[in-house]
Amino acid sequence: MSVYEEKLEYFKKVIDDIAKGLNYYNGLNIMTYNEHNNAFTALEKTINIINSINYENIIDELQYINNSISSIIKNYGCYSFEDVINICLACSFAEKNFTNDLNLSDKYKLLVKHLHPLNYNIINWTATNQATKANQTINQANAKTISKLKIIDEKTLLECASLECFDLARTNSNFIIKVHGIKVIIHDSKNQKTLVINCLCDDLLTLNNSNKFIINKKESIAKYITANGLSTSNCYNAELWNNFLNNYSLKELLIYSPCDLYNKYSASVNQIAVYSQKTLEMLVQDFISFDLYNQRAMLIQLLLINNKADNLYIAYILYDILSNDKSASANEQIKIYNSLNWNCKKHLKNALQKTVEYTNELLTFETAKIPLEQSIYFMKANINVKEKALQKLKEIKSKSEDTGSKARQYLDGLLKIPFAIYKEEEILKIKYEISSLLNNIINPLKNSNFLLLSANRDISNILTTIHSMKNNNNIININIIEKLGSSKIVITNELLLLIVEYIEHNKKKINASLLKSLKSLKLTPSDYDKKIFLKANLLTFIKSLYINPNNINNINNSNEVTTNEVTTNEVLLFFKEYISSDYYNYLFSIEKHINQINRKNGEIIAYMNEFNNILDSAVYGHKKAKLQIERIVGQWINGESSGYCFGFEGLPGIGKTSLAQKGLAYCLKDKNNKPRPFSLIALGGSSNGSILEGHNYTYVGSTWGKIVDILMEHKCMNPIIFIDELDKVSKTEHGKELIGILTHLIDSTQNTHFQDKYFSNIDLDLSKVLFIFSYNDVELLDKILLDRIHRIKFDILTLDDKLIIARDYLLPELYAKFHFVDVLIIEEEELRFIIEHYTNESGVRKLKEVLFEIISSFNLMLLKNNKCYELPFKINNEFIETQLRDRFKISYLTIISEPKVGIINGLWANSYGNSGIIHIESSFFHSSNFLELKLTGLQGDIMKESMAVAKTLAYNLLSSAEKIAIAKELEESKMQGIHIHVPEGATPKDGPSAGAAITLVLYSLLSKRKIRNNIAITGEICLQGNITAIGGLDLKILGGLRAGVTTFYYPKANAKDYKLFYEKYEKNMSKIEFIELENIEQAIAEIII
Repeated sequence: MSVYEEKLEYFKKVIDDIAKGLNYYNGLNIMTYNEHNNAFTALEKTINIINSINYENIIDELQYINNSISSIIKNYGCYSFEDVINICLACSFAEKNFTNDLNLSDKYKLLVKHLHPLNYNIINWTATNQATKANQTINQANAKTISKLKIIDEKTLLECASLECFDLARTNSNFIIKVHGIKVIIHDSKNQKTLVINCLCDDLLTLNNSNKFIINKKESIAKYITANGLSTSNCYNAELWNNFLNNYSLKELLIYSPCDLYNKYSASVNQIAVYSQKTLEMLVQDFISFDLYNQRAMLIQLLLINNKADNLYIAYILYDILSNDKSASANEQIKIYNSLNWNCKKHLKNALQKTVEYTNELLTFETAKIPLEQSIYFMKANINVKEKALQKLKEIKSKSEDTGSKARQYLDGLLKIPFAIYKEEEILKIKYEISSLLNNIINPLKNSNFLLLSANRDISNILTTIHSMKNNNNIININIIEKLGSSKIVITNELLLLIVEYIEHNKKKINASLLKSLKSLKLTPSDYDKKIFLKANLLTFIKSLYINPNNINNINNSNEVTTNEVTTNEVLLFFKEYISSDYYNYLFSIEKHINQINRKNGEIIAYMNEFNNILDSAVYGHKKAKLQIERIVGQWINGESSGYCFGFEGLPGIGKTSLAQKGLAYCLKDKNNKPRPFSLIALGGSSNGSILEGHNYTYVGSTWGKIVDILMEHKCMNPIIFIDELDKVSKTEHGKELIGILTHLIDSTQNTHFQDKYFSNIDLDLSKVLFIFSYNDVELLDKILLDRIHRIKFDILTLDDKLIIARDYLLPELYAKFHFVDVLIIEEEELRFIIEHYTNESGVRKLKEVLFEIISSFNLMLLKNNKCYELPFKINNEFIETQLRDRFKISYLTIISEPKVGIINGLWANSYGNSGIIHIESSFFHSSNFLELKLTGLQGDIMKESMAVAKTLAYNLLSSAEKIAIAKELEESKMQGIHIHVPEGATPKDGPSAGAAITLVLYSLLSKRKIRNNIAITGEICLQGNITAIGGLDLKILGGLRAGVTTFYYPKANAKDYKLFYEKYEKNMSKIEFIELENIEQAIAEIII
């Protein structure tokens, strides 16, 4: 074939490719019918020219054909990118300019493979830029870097490099071209012109392409992020950034530089933030107002955060609007879907799935969807409830929609009550599974046909044997027989046969010690002889019997001579009569069941360990409270999972609610890993029982109570109901009514028949509900109600506890909130200073508030001052005092500097966890009455009584001579009265625990002997001089330590409290002395100097 004929054949191929492209573009609605018709007409003319070519003038003819084809491509495009280069420039152009250029060859291959030209344009170089073009070779090295996010003019196109790509979305209105359109620039320096080719780019399934251009582009993007430190910027999120890149196609990689891509990413993130501040209605309005291309862009942006249910839900709603919008064409939804790349399509499908799940969670049961008769029929309630429901249904049908609305509300509510539906955690089902496995082991032994054991078999010994088998699987051949021999089970020939068979089946080697094991079976001599024979001969034919049972007859009829014919016959009879696959399978299955039980037990152990971890992560400390909860849950796991009633007893702010809501509820998870439903009812100040049990149906506007509402909301009859502030219930008659309802709710003998007033005569079974009460002061609770509550006392939070909570929980949370991780440091000494001087509470609520104030003050200091700080910035006491100058700084009373007469250190504690020492002072005052008492310092009645008792006891402790001397002295001085003062007169003080201290201070005054200044004492006193028990010893000691006390005296009756205290704080007590006291004489000997 000549060169001319090859050229003609190539033209024919190009024409075929043009036709293919025309049909492709027509199918995409890029080309109009007229354009399509005109293009094929022009192609037909060109084909006619080729067919009638004049070979005498072949060169001119070929050039004419080339120009014709070039003109068609210029106006209507073609399918192959390479054809445009060959027709419009030259067949050798690509090889000279791209193929041999290392920087361009990979990109050119990618363009040839995936671009489809729509048309092209030629820009001839003008005189002004010819000099520039003549002095430079247009390539990647010296071309001007151009941002593709701006509008590009003709001059800019001339300044860029060859094969540079631009987006057609800015210059074209067609949706497909805006999505997939790309403009490619090719410079022809020889002919001083630039070819601008408009193309469609393929949408690849994945960008994990082996082409070096794509690989290098991805690497350059990663390097750009690292080099510019963008990974630490507020805008950057690794998961979001990866989603952004995966949502874009080959077109974006060809067009945009790493900088442009990151700028587009930043714009998308900002736009998503704008969307999050708009209501759904506003988003829908924006979406409808956009053209199709911008609607697509909005959907892609919403799908970027594909792990957020709200975004997926909104994206699908907006996408679904396209099919419902009457103004939109029928195929707009399809257009958008088809224009998305594969990752976006997956996210959109995921949005549909999440939307269905999200909708199912939000939708409540609508009786209108199911006939009411069927709904009533399928209720899991007793016949009484169904009859009540049918009565209301008749009432609804007999009345109009308006007059029957009340009955409809009643019936709808009744149908929402989840009768006999309970949430059951997987861990609570394990006991049934283990029980079933044990039954599989034991039940065959109860079968009368299973003649392995004698009639007096001992099941407990069987289980002992099974337990041994479980623990000694690898030495079954010896230990099973030994265990059976040591039990009370009667071992028969049959059982031994089966044991040997079981051993053989499991390929366990029977060694020489088997004979010793057989001796332990305590058999008779004749039986023993039989077992020796069995050992020697049995294994050889057990296999043959199982391979072919007819071998039993063969053996019986054989002429084989044995050493013991009687034993052989006995064995054969046994096999004929008793051996069966049931025995064989039973022994074989024991090990399988034991392994399954082991796995189930392992699940329980893992759960209990995780249980403790969840409780610890919910709140710090409170080990005793957690142990009580663990005991109850342990009972549920191993026994009956009935309802229960806890009483969380403790001071405010120590974690009672958190332990229930974030701890216990999350310990009880179902198979979908969802926690047990939890609801909170706050009773503080409540005085009306209708809060819990509703109003009577006949009242206007009546409805059911909170208890029924919780059951409806959670769709189960065993949620966790947390009733807060039980001790704050109103003390009125209405409050007593509420207490009565609560008593009925938690009483296990009554709560199976709880009735809401609205649903009168409808019994609700609340026996499976887990009730948790929370209260601060147990003395304020009704005694009848308290008797039905399992009280769980929460420990007070000590200073050490608060330090740990602040360090491990509060500060990390606040640092993260202000983005101050490794920027700000508050060390333990400063935390201690804050707790002791700026918080006076039992919990940590105020501490968190103060820490927030300090950290936010530092944040404002950074925002307002252009000053450099050394990081991490360390908060000191001076900074704390400056920022908290408007707060009251707490100061604590300390011990006096030296021993004195008539002054002693008492100890105090209150119900809020506060404690310290108190100075009890005494002095004589002018009075005509002998030993008249004057009491100041806002003392309560109980404390005043202690003063009177202490005065009588202290005076009686004096000797007769001392009494005469003191009486004479006081008579002469007229200073006969005793003034007892307890400082801080504005603070109320009461209680009997200062009795011993008051006695000592009065004895010191009367005897004129000094009291040691470094001691503190607590204890109630009586006229016999006995020092009796008090409460709050741990708190009082902690308060005394802070005040500088080094020796503590406490009642011997509080020895148990002291022991518990010392176990907890032993490490801090190395130089502290503790002394027990039984009577006041011991105290005088120890304390009075």
